[in-house]
Amino acid sequence: MFLPSILLLLFHFPYQSLADQNTEKLNEAIHLLKLSQSLPEQQDDDILSYLKSHFITPTYVDNQLYLTSYDQAIQKPLDLLHQLADIPFIDAINTLGDLSLFGHYGVYQNATDAAYWYQKSSDLGDPIGHRMLGTLFATGLGVERNYAKALIYMSFAAVEDDPVAHQTLAYWHHAGIGMPKNCERALWHYQRVADLNLQEIKKGPPFGKNQLPITPRLDVQAGGLYGKGASGSGNPNIDSGDRVRQSDLLLLYRLQAEAGDAISQYTLGQFYYKGAANVPADYPKALKYFQSAAKQYPKNLHKLSPEETIEARQVAMAASQSAGYLGRMYWRGEGVDVDVEIARRWFERGVSQDNAMSYYGLALMTLDGIAGIEKDYKTGLHLLNEAAQLGSGEAKVYLAEELLKSQTKDWTKIIPLFESASKKGQVTSYYYLGKYYGYGYPGFKANCKSGLTFMKSFVERTSFHDYTSRNATTAYSYGYFQSALAQFIVAAERGYESGQINAAFLLDHNISPKHPTDLFKISTWNPFDVALPLYIRAANQGHVDARVKVGDIYFYGLLNQTEVEEKEKKDFHVTSLPHLIAQHFHPSIYQLNPDYPAAVAHYSAAAEGEHAHSSIAMFNLGYMYEYGLGVEKDYHLAKRWYDLAMTTNPGSYLPVQIANFILHFKWILKDLYARFNSVEKEEFIEFGIEEEDEEDMYRIQLLGTLLIGIGSLLIYVRHQLNQRLVLLNQRRQVIEGQMHAVNGNPVVETQHPIAETVQPNMETQPPETDTVNSDVAAGTMGDESAVGQDVQTPTTESVQKTPTNVFDVDEPDSLPPRDSNVDDNEQNGEEDNADVVDDDEYNS
Repeated sequence: MFLPSILLLLFHFPYQSLADQNTEKLNEAIHLLKLSQSLPEQQDDDILSYLKSHFITPTYVDNQLYLTSYDQAIQKPLDLLHQLADIPFIDAINTLGDLSLFGHYGVYQNATDAAYWYQKSSDLGDPIGHRMLGTLFATGLGVERNYAKALIYMSFAAVEDDPVAHQTLAYWHHAGIGMPKNCERALWHYQRVADLNLQEIKKGPPFGKNQLPITPRLDVQAGGLYGKGASGSGNPNIDSGDRVRQSDLLLLYRLQAEAGDAISQYTLGQFYYKGAANVPADYPKALKYFQSAAKQYPKNLHKLSPEETIEARQVAMAASQSAGYLGRMYWRGEGVDVDVEIARRWFERGVSQDNAMSYYGLALMTLDGIAGIEKDYKTGLHLLNEAAQLGSGEAKVYLAEELLKSQTKDWTKIIPLFESASKKGQVTSYYYLGKYYGYGYPGFKANCKSGLTFMKSFVERTSFHDYTSRNATTAYSYGYFQSALAQFIVAAERGYESGQINAAFLLDHNISPKHPTDLFKISTWNPFDVALPLYIRAANQGHVDARVKVGDIYFYGLLNQTEVEEKEKKDFHVTSLPHLIAQHFHPSIYQLNPDYPAAVAHYSAAAEGEHAHSSIAMFNLGYMYEYGLGVEKDYHLAKRWYDLAMTTNPGSYLPVQIANFILHFKWILKDLYARFNSVEKEEFIEFGIEEEDEEDMYRIQLLGTLLIGIGSLLIYVRHQLNQRLVLLNQRRQVIEGQMHAVNGNPVVETQHPIAETVQPNMETQPPETDTVNSDVAAGTMGDESAVGQDVQTPTTESVQKTPTNVFDVDEPDSLPPRDSNVDDNEQNGEEDNADVVDDDEYNS
């Protein structure tokens, strides 16, 4: 009876010891890789900054990677990793695969080597090896692209409950990549990941684990895919101009904060606490500004007299909000040591000033009996109700979760609470709405597409186990474009719209790899072949400019058309100006084989989208109707599209005016041509011209276009001078309006995942509802539909107002004891030391 136990003990401890030793060696190898990339006399220098000035040459001996450079220290950890891989130690094998695929720590990037290591890991039955090998087959990195094999390996990893594999399969089922679309299967896979992420949030500090920062969009940082002011409506105050104005506004807030303005101090505190597109999170700075704002009004908010000015009330509101954040930061230890007593005092001050976050924080302390507060469930529920009434999304989710625990669930209270919290950007509510919308609840029929939208949004905002997008952003910021490209492509395969558009942006803007064959297993390198499916997937998730890019690729015929016969290429004759220009600038890849019907379909989807309209797509449609490319030639429709483009984007004034002048010039020219050549009136109306005269007509039109362009340029200069003062006045009014509009919540809240207006810089967006006939894009890629996903936007009934008292709890006789007249210095505790903060960046 005891023999099996004895044998287990004999074999278990040596095995555990060996595993621990291997893990220590692996950590040592990684540590040596880091040290080998930093100067001994400057250990504080960033590793990637140091790497930028060095070059490492690869050599191979017995199929093993060796690096030769002036710094041979990198060879020691690589040798150690190879020794561990020969044992075999699976973690070391996967590490070698990651180093080869992403080029971490200066290791030479070679996707073929990565496929070798991942194949070895997969043969040993490791789920990470299965998942990464499936990713390589799906993306074509290091191996021939094969979605059948990708599905097999990814399924093996999902069977082992690998969360990234579940997320990838969910997106493939959702988008129909390598398989038919299946909403139910996609929702099931997403929920498996969501359950793990929710557990991770619950294990976090008080208030739960913070959601991940949104991955920056490279196209937004560059001012849009088509340049500053051209994307979308082209309004510089809405699109690309926002990034510049945010920097100006931040500088203005800093100046105002230094002058003692409480609203600016609170606004800066939020900027540095949450982080923004150009402002990394910095808890010490946030603490400093919150403390400055809170000190501006330490009294009870109810003591404000009715005669107080609006400015005084705004100062009191900023102080109230800052008190809530200070209590949160002291309780969680963000930028300061944990001190629940000081946190409680800040919450009590915030409660006296009707702050929702303070009510919620004090409620959690009361429910758990923390910081000297007596544990009281009734009082805690009352405080939660107060917080929910004041708009706290966390409080609404907490109350809804409490209602779910009861045997008789009141769905008329539960669902409105989750819906209201989701509109406040509370991420946990996305999980519950995705679950109950997707599978239904008593009185509500299941709506899989609505549930899938919420569940996908929750998973992508809380994927704490996936660092790919964050590492890719870091690599790009230090100039390692090839490493960033590989990581963005991997993230794109998992359904991240930001990964899709960022990878396509790198390929499209000539930031492609210098040695593409080291990444992609393809015979002829054409970046558009790789960028096209990425643009298509981003467009299907609501990116309007990506839809226009897809149309451009088809319009110019930028794909490798291997199936086109040489005879067809030779006989194909194009005289339109854009194709002549494209042929001149892209002689090596331009095939002169455009797909005009597909281009028209995508341009139409971008121009007539439900959520956004592209002025670029409108202008392109006008051009295609003008020349009869993919559609029947129609000058009237051409002019209509040109005019719509200028109405949508006033910045297109010059090209639209030139195009309209050309249309009128053609009309007159064709009229004269018809008269002098005795063409019948019916032929004149149809604008018919003999083929042998087409080249002469083209030359005449080109000459007329040049003359018209000169005249239009003069008109445009005059127009711009008239508009200059108007734009300057508008910008000044916008900045002043934003300053005066700051009242309690100056930072934009996270958008609801099914909001009516789709924001282009969100990490997760609902799929674009515009659909295009898939027949026009047959031959794009074999893995998915080339056009918009036919996904219905979830519709919910009007959200009911949060009940005044969800649990019908009577107000307690007294709240937890508090001292409302605590001296500021005593309340701050260690705040005096925190007021002086080092300006170096703090990694949250």
